[in-house]
Amino acid sequence: MVQLSSLPTFAGIPENEVLRLESIMRPETHAAGSYIFREGQEADAFYIVMAGEVAVTKDEWGGKTLQVLGPGDFFGEMGVVEQAPRCASTRAVGDVSLLKVLGTDFRELLTKSPSFALRIMATISRRNRENTTLEEREWGTAPAVSTRQGRVTVVCSMTGGSGVSTATCNLGYELARQSGGKVLLVDGSVEFGDLALMLDMVPAATMAHLAQDPAPTMEAVDRTVLHTDSGVDLLAAPLKPEQADLLSSEFFHRLMPILRVRYDHIVVDTGHGMQEPLPALLEEADQVVYVLTPRLHSLKNARLFMSVLSQLELEDLRVHFILNGAGGPFQSLQTSTIEQSLGKPCFGAVPADAAAVADAVDRGAILCKEEPTNEVSKAFAALAGGLLEGKSSIRKDALFKRPRWLRSLTGSRELAKAAGA
Repeated sequence: MVQLSSLPTFAGIPENEVLRLESIMRPETHAAGSYIFREGQEADAFYIVMAGEVAVTKDEWGGKTLQVLGPGDFFGEMGVVEQAPRCASTRAVGDVSLLKVLGTDFRELLTKSPSFALRIMATISRRNRENTTLEEREWGTAPAVSTRQGRVTVVCSMTGGSGVSTATCNLGYELARQSGGKVLLVDGSVEFGDLALMLDMVPAATMAHLAQDPAPTMEAVDRTVLHTDSGVDLLAAPLKPEQADLLSSEFFHRLMPILRVRYDHIVVDTGHGMQEPLPALLEEADQVVYVLTPRLHSLKNARLFMSVLSQLELEDLRVHFILNGAGGPFQSLQTSTIEQSLGKPCFGAVPADAAAVADAVDRGAILCKEEPTNEVSKAFAALAGGLLEGKSSIRKDALFKRPRWLRSLTGSRELAKAAGA
């Protein structure tokens, strides 16, 4: 029997409730192009996608695709809960493998499994919001771009080798696991992006293909998105560096509002440096996770980054500093020193374990999924939880005597004096 607890969609649900769900599931397969159910039919079952993709379409809108679901996603819950006819059709994009739960068993499960019931209710609420927005757009009662829903988190660093891509993958996985929402990773390192490699994916299409359309649509996005084994989706960077020119600031300004309608969280990986498209991505961001290492040059670049944000008139953008490689052999600065120089506390810290991180990258695996008990994995899980709750995950270390060079970074003699230098 398939272990549902291994899927981010069902992570966090107590084992006894997962076992109850697995006991009433029936495997089912559908050939490419076939319908699982049609709009208007009786809603007699709930489905979980285990392999392949399922398109959700609206017949009265000419077969318009509302959503494409991948492994770990579920569908059919609305009609079963309401005991009403299907409000949309579902069709196998390619050959698909599903798990089916009969409506009577599903409704009984909701009464006995509060964690599962809450997860279903959250999904119904989100899909109702998406469908309302799509209906308004279809009938011309709302602007072409809907109000923002999904949350955009830009992960960046001005210092190469800080671990931005590793942070993006692990934070994205944990956001999906802990929230139960749909998460998309966007590889904004447009020249030499590595997210597809790190997730062991070979993209047939990338954002370079998407950018060739002057007005990207949801359908085009759905054709380009990769559904990974880790339960997060991916928009891959171009396979050739020369294609990076296609991904202009204007492209990302057009793309992000579309992604917000489709996903609960969009986590964007970026290259180091302030070259395009990073300024445009920062303008679209709800928050920034800035990765720095406990070294002087990394601290200097982090301070310069904050200065650039001010020049871009983005000083109100929420920036969370996370310290990567804390406690490692190359740490030359303590957390208190870094916080004093930045003028704000660090949001969290990730311990040094270069061997475990490198091994996961080489295997195309996400460390948080493969080794959840690793201290690095625990740190990323705490960081994701902090992002969801808006609370820092770091444990403060004691103040200590600051080196003299820090005075030039802070520009404050009083601060240096207070620190004991």
